[in-house]
Amino acid sequence: KIASFVKENLPKLIVQDPRFKRGHSDLPTVCTDAFEQMQRLLKAAHEEHKLEGNMSGCTASVVIHDHARHELTVAHIADSTVCLMKKDGARLRATQLTRDHKPDLKDERQRIEKAGGRVIFDGYANHRVYAKNGRYP
Repeated sequence: KIASFVKENLPKLIVQDPRFKRGHSDLPTVCTDAFEQMQRLLKAAHEEHKLEGNMSGCTASVVIHDHARHELTVAHIADSTVCLMKKDGARLRATQLTRDHKPDLKDERQRIEKAGGRVIFDGYANHRVYAKNGRYP
């Protein structure tokens, strides 16, 4: 349900922002503000018992193509990679545009711990993020 909520609302937050129409120079800030507003909306929905947010979450990626300027604005959160595919003759070539926010990366772990979270290896293949004093995200 969290992912569906984000899918339905994050694009609206971006395109309804008056700065979106101004374009290029405002787009990174528009995206950052939309991601932060989405977090606040999720928290409010959880507190109002409309969504269960203690044990779930989602990743998100946004790519805005400014056709007039031939530029992309890319925003993402968590481990959702954004790649650009380009046709090169008969072949396709992929270019990774983002670096995943994986908790096992040193700088990401430091950011999480500085914000009061903990990173724990699950014993299988994943590092999980938990609240400082709990076994929940």
